[in-house]
Amino acid sequence: MSQESESNDTLATANTLSSGNAMNGQLSSSSDLDYYKLTVAAPGIVTVALDVPTNSTSPYFGLNFYNASGALQNSYTTGSDNTYRFAAAAAGTYYLQINAPSYYYSDGSYSFTATHAAQSVAGYEAESNNSQATANTLSSGNAMNGQTTSLTCAGWPWATPLKLDPALNSSDFPMQIT
Repeated sequence: MSQESESNDTLATANTLSSGNAMNGQLSSSSDLDYYKLTVAAPGIVTVALDVPTNSTSPYFGLNFYNASGALQNSYTTGSDNTYRFAAAAAGTYYLQINAPSYYYSDGSYSFTATHAAQSVAGYEAESNNSQATANTLSSGNAMNGQTTSLTCAGWPWATPLKLDPALNSSDFPMQIT
């Protein structure tokens, strides 16, 4: 298992990850940010298995996923061990950030393993899709994985723009947001 190396508080100072190798780290304070970078040779899915110090109902750990230009792609908070999946839309370097998003802070050690699998990213939300012009296409019978990164993502409460395949209309299938 690799060990986090400080200072890794920015994208520029991110610790390097190898796909499939575990990393151990610790947030030194509630304002500490730990950045890690993973370079992938092809589009695919990045799976992150996160092990937090203590399982809790309070969301005391945050995990953010950024693309090569530093744009936020996904954001999660958790108080328990969990697995997350992100789409790496192209070959390049992607960043993970571990943080303490609330006053529930733990200085215990966390660990995670980030694994990249080269595959199609169809069915995964692609950022930036914050307008009707940049909306992801949703086709009947195909699942879409994604999330809003805030309550006002895309300028509309609780909404991420999607567009229907032109051959369909909204009555062709029900939409369920979970």
